[in-house]
Amino acid sequence: MAIQPPQNTPSDLTFLLGQIDGKVTGIAQTLTAMDTRAQNHEDRILKLEAHDAVRSTYVPRFEAVERKVGELESVQDQGRGWLQAGAAVKAMIGMGIAVIGYLGWQVAVEPASPPTIEQKTVQTTTIPVEPSKVGRR
Repeated sequence: MAIQPPQNTPSDLTFLLGQIDGKVTGIAQTLTAMDTRAQNHEDRILKLEAHDAVRSTYVPRFEAVERKVGELESVQDQGRGWLQAGAAVKAMIGMGIAVIGYLGWQVAVEPASPPTIEQKTVQTTTIPVEPSKVGRR
């Protein structure tokens, strides 16, 4: 945007008009940059709003998954409790056997009755017969 002074304008006024022209040009460039930046902000806000609209559908699904994970953790904690109880029971049984052994009683694990073994022998014999003698007396 170049402003040309009339032909008979004094030089100091020409200089002053040049400075004003430079400032107007700088202001126009600044306003253009501000408009571009404002448009970029507006686009970013629209994208964020669109993302939030989609996000609202994911929140209930996330809460459902979080609930299931909580249930699985509680079941896992119960399993750990049973394992700890089982370990305590095994320790008590071991201590009971140790006390009985210390008192001099012997504890043995044997079958109630010895196993019985049955053996059968089957013997077969084949006698050759002439075909002409079969069926005659």
